[in-house]
Amino acid sequence: MKPFSGDLPQLWFELEHYSTLKLDAHHFHEWYTNRNTLLYLAEGEGTLQDVLGEHKLNAGDFFFYPKEERIKLTSSRAGCLIIRKIEFDCVRINRREGAWKMHFYKLPFWGRLHSSSPTITQHLMEKLCLKLEYRNFPMESTRDRALFYQMWEYMEKSTKKQRANEDMPLYHIAEMLREHVKEKFIMEELANKAGLNISEFFKRFKHEYGTSPGQYHTEQRLRKSLEMLTGSSLKISEIAHNVGYEDEYYFSRVFKKKLGVSPAEFIKKARKKVLVVTPKLKDIVQCIGIKPLLLNCEGASPYSAPISQEIEDKNLDYILIPPEYAAHRQELSRIAPVYILSNTSMAGGVQQLLPILKLEVLEYEWLLSYHVNEKNENRQVSF
Repeated sequence: MKPFSGDLPQLWFELEHYSTLKLDAHHFHEWYTNRNTLLYLAEGEGTLQDVLGEHKLNAGDFFFYPKEERIKLTSSRAGCLIIRKIEFDCVRINRREGAWKMHFYKLPFWGRLHSSSPTITQHLMEKLCLKLEYRNFPMESTRDRALFYQMWEYMEKSTKKQRANEDMPLYHIAEMLREHVKEKFIMEELANKAGLNISEFFKRFKHEYGTSPGQYHTEQRLRKSLEMLTGSSLKISEIAHNVGYEDEYYFSRVFKKKLGVSPAEFIKKARKKVLVVTPKLKDIVQCIGIKPLLLNCEGASPYSAPISQEIEDKNLDYILIPPEYAAHRQELSRIAPVYILSNTSMAGGVQQLLPILKLEVLEYEWLLSYHVNEKNENRQVSF
């Protein structure tokens, strides 16, 4: 994954609103964020409560939350709490298919932020806030917006490093659930391993992985069963046992509820030999549980010798090619049915692939959401 610092030059921050929140001693303020929100504690002490619990606030602290997060700020008994709040949108600008396009960008942060140079970051924030007090919105000053870019640059690396350390126990728990699909886990024991009480463990796990630990384990079992159903000759009862289900019929019910088709029906249609010619197409096919053969042409025609002989020896059921290989479609069709996947994005590619393999009944949304979650897990250790 490209780090945030690499994306930063392509991002456009639209500062939409600025305000200062003052809370007298032992008062609170609660709200839902309307858009990306950066909070800076200018003075005082208190607490901030979000979905993960309560956090102590001290002067100089930074917090970031995306849209639709519930936040509660409470000042201490000692005195007034002053919070600077900047609300903004963030879009990414890049060139696709011959045209410049903009789309909303999800910042890779949540909660408390850390800075590699706290004093400099606080100075930049105070300087920016001073300017924003006398500006109309949306922001039009390039210099003022540049201060915002500088702040994020200082906070990005330290925040990710700190977050990686904080989330490492949860990462190890998720890794354990992924690798040991056959085992049964007691949630209280997992919480103890993470050093959290059961309630906090469930909240933090669901926030990081989008689902409960138990449901996450079930999804890992189903993903493993997909691989076995398409990549082995094992019976359904054997596969059920290998992914932790003693009852084959219960396994079939869980499988059909999630994927919209029974294991037996899935085997009939998915135990096929599929060949692809690019890594992108390989990822798309793997998303539905099929392990395709990847032919590395290295710039050569996929029908040139000895490549053509290698293909013919595979006894293929399908050949998938991108549009740039369309000129070879007729030649390749002598070996196996050839289909062009014109959309090589994950979402578009899967949607186009399911009818080709006659697997339209599969739950497209579950397959795609699982793939996204799996990618996000891999990113967590790529700081």
